[in-house]
Amino acid sequence: MSWLEGKQSVANQSAAILSNGFSSLLPVTRQKLVKLCETLKQDKLTPWLWFNSRGVRVTDFYGKNICITGASYGGTAPLVFWNSIVPFLQDAIVKTLDETLETCRARKYQPEPYIRETAMLLHGYLIVQIYTYMADIDQRLRGKGYPKSVGRKDVTDEIAEMGKFLNESKDVMIQGIKVADLVIISELIKKGESQILEFKETLEYDTKENKKNGDVLFSSLKTIAGFLNAKSGTLLIGVDDSCNIKGIERDFSIMKRGNNDRLEQKIRSCLKDRFKPRPIGNVNISFHNSAEGTICRVDVHASQEIVHLDNEVYVRDGNTTQKLEGQSLTDWIEQRLAVSKIAPRGFGPLLPG
Repeated sequence: MSWLEGKQSVANQSAAILSNGFSSLLPVTRQKLVKLCETLKQDKLTPWLWFNSRGVRVTDFYGKNICITGASYGGTAPLVFWNSIVPFLQDAIVKTLDETLETCRARKYQPEPYIRETAMLLHGYLIVQIYTYMADIDQRLRGKGYPKSVGRKDVTDEIAEMGKFLNESKDVMIQGIKVADLVIISELIKKGESQILEFKETLEYDTKENKKNGDVLFSSLKTIAGFLNAKSGTLLIGVDDSCNIKGIERDFSIMKRGNNDRLEQKIRSCLKDRFKPRPIGNVNISFHNSAEGTICRVDVHASQEIVHLDNEVYVRDGNTTQKLEGQSLTDWIEQRLAVSKIAPRGFGPLLPG
């Protein structure tokens, strides 16, 4: 059989499977999504129903506890409620599409019709269901037990925004590329640098001198320290200031048997030896492949303690990281201590910028 005949055979097979409008994968995928939706409702959303009487205690996507007590449903609480579900939905979208793609590869199916079908199911059985349920809870909380006393939040924008993420993920998957989290990375890059997002072209490779440079490494470490002492943040290594993906392969070239594991070990070693106290559990490191190169993503969660890098204190100031010393450091510590005294229990300090 020729290559072309093989392609046609696979295409005919896919078309036959979809001749009734639905694939053999649909029932299984639908069942998984129904179960996932119910799990998210029960574990991440239903506990909010009792917020006005006893507060809420749930775990966010990164494993951190969210605990708010002694407060009414206003101010920060609605923001936490609506925003905390986003990474769960994005993760479910990418993983579900990835599973469909892997199944297509194993069975030698053309992925496009199956990916489109899975996207349809994700929209109807997950995105719409979750945001509709959240609107019901939000209305009840704002009405303090009398939901009809207040208007119901229109979740059209939330559904549309998550639908946009779904469509972008779907379009990438249709090309037959397994890209878990890659679309999330692309969305981050599009936003550009900010108080909670920083780009570094390399970890320690000097692009001007073409060699290892400790100052280049320090720049990334300083950013991590700034995020630890502020409001959390994400560092993308392998992306330049103009939002172009450069990859971390040049860092590999100056390492002995350089690879993802070696680079992560380098970062972890620095966190252990140069940060006090050690930010154990506050830094997540992951790697994401793209056509342009590999990106190292460092997600940093704010520390409840003041963290020093090489015995100095660094904080975020807009989209830059600044060293604090003298009166500026004293004022910042006093502000931090004052704010931490009024932070909701379980949240830790509400850190100044």
